Amino acid sequence: RQLSGAPTAAGEPQRDAAAASPSSLTKLGEIAEKCRLARLQNEHQELIDVSMREFLDMAEKCHGTLSVSLGPALSIALADVAKNLAVVKAMVEREPVKRRTHRIFLQTELDSGAHTPATAAGECQLQNPSGACQMQWLLRGLEMLALYLKLLNEGTATPASVAYEQTLEKYHSWFTSLGCRAMLIAAPSKDKICSNAELALDPALAADAQRLSAALAHDLGEMANTLLALVRAMIRISSEYGLWEGCQS
Repeated sequence: RQLSGAPTAAGEPQRDAAAASPSSLTKLGEIAEKCRLARLQNEHQELIDVSMREFLDMAEKCHGTLSVSLGPALSIALADVAKNLAVVKAMVEREPVKRRTHRIFLQTELDSGAHTPATAAGECQLQNPSGACQMQWLLRGLEMLALYLKLLNEGTATPASVAYEQTLEKYHSWFTSLGCRAMLIAAPSKDKICSNAELALDPALAADAQRLSAALAHDLGEMANTLLALVRAMIRISSEYGLWEGCQS
């Protein structure tokens, strides 16, 4: 099964030119820039694929930064990201050409014959462990983190619980969900994140509380929106290849 949208060696899509000149003063803004760098676009600047090398670089930076700034309350999503990122990264390093973009990664998974892709007649069944399965869980964890930060930035009440309900909860048992919801009560506020001097890349910014708060408030929104858009685009591509499982019964 070969999808027509898959890029070929002779016709690779182009990276977002706007991401070529990083300028952020915070780690959150740096993650947003890495998200833009991972985008592969057509001539109309529409995302059609994702560079795996840049995506993995961004995901590692995202996990490292958020593990420090969010604390144990978001550990369920951070743990999903960490363990599945390690597997996907190892596979890309082992086969850098056959897995250089998200579409080529998924086509390689299809060609392996290890999975039952979704069709009109039946749902997807992924082999576990596998590249497709671990990519799926990596994206699910990143989606929850990005949605939480987006809702937090927008002033939504209980943003962590709402983000969990809309993402990971549908894949968890009732018992697991109960424990996760209890932990999410301790998710940090926007004010706490925006006062965290460890998120500044510039020492002068870290020492100026007012400037730091303004810079982090801006970059929080930028990071959340760019990360969520990238992850959901990758989920759509995975679904296009029939390599995205539905909820557990």
